[in-house]
Amino acid sequence: MSGARGVILSWLALLGWQPVWLLVLPPPHGPRNLVLAAVATAPLLIPLAGILRARMRAMTWGGFISVAYFVAGVTELWSNPPMRPAAGVEVLLALAYVLLLARHAKSLRTGKP
Repeated sequence: MSGARGVILSWLALLGWQPVWLLVLPPPHGPRNLVLAAVATAPLLIPLAGILRARMRAMTWGGFISVAYFVAGVTELWSNPPMRPAAGVEVLLALAYVLLLARHAKSLRTGKP
């Protein structure tokens, strides 16, 4: 997966996972709560336009935002056994975004893809 494309796809996956987890999955893996899904998805929409344009500043802000999702996922993994599978997906998606972003930023600095 190329640098910016991988970052964009991982962001879209994290963005898409929130409504799936909170609206589509049946309890106990998802509470089916529209308000919670909207609140959980809203921060991911803030840098979306810039990320889709592969703007490094927006991608960096996306990294900061994804850390919050990573922390929330780890918290659910630790404290809520019925939510572990869904929380594990969130942790992996947030981690994938940060790692792909770091790899992309490094390739931009060094000039190597």
